[in-house]
Amino acid sequence: MANLPEPDWIALSESLRRVTQAFDAEPSAVETGLVAAFHELKIRTRGRCRTYFGHDTPRNLATYDWDRAHAVWEANEFTTPSDQVGRKVHIFSDVVVHREDLEKWINPAESSDSQHEHQEAVEISVPEESGEAKKPQARRRGRRPQYDWALFHEEIARIVGTDPDGFPVVQADLENTMTVWCVTTWGENNCPAESTIRGQVKKYYNDDSQGR
Repeated sequence: MANLPEPDWIALSESLRRVTQAFDAEPSAVETGLVAAFHELKIRTRGRCRTYFGHDTPRNLATYDWDRAHAVWEANEFTTPSDQVGRKVHIFSDVVVHREDLEKWINPAESSDSQHEHQEAVEISVPEESGEAKKPQARRRGRRPQYDWALFHEEIARIVGTDPDGFPVVQADLENTMTVWCVTTWGENNCPAESTIRGQVKKYYNDDSQGR
């Protein structure tokens, strides 16, 4: 049986898997570079969000749709803060990525400009010794972060999607909820500091509506 051609669009989680396999870089650097490529429309994306678009039909996502976005990779979703009264976040679901755009981004044209731009997007610079010419070099993977923040934000997305009361109006309420989750998930002796949890939760709240 002949191999079927790959689909034109692949899931958000699959795009991260392919890029992670292609580059020897910190996971956080890969994620940041990929989201930047979505934001700059170097890689086309599609998704649905009733609260943002007013309907459930998937549509092409624009640069401003990715403003302040936080990707929940395994759920094929991302969230963005909302300016709507009574709603703190929009959840974009069923997010897909244009496969051919992604492949071109992983393997850019052989021009110095595109190669340099691409390396900046996915690599962390390595200091060079004085007098040595700059050259590409393989990097060892660094130590993984102590906390799986993607899992943390997936839990927030789950709360928003399943809680009958919706997204907590007061930031401190969500901080307390996620503190309990951190203790349950990572253990009381390994729980992030209160200020660290607050910094993660704060991303979902506008500075003028903290409710603290």
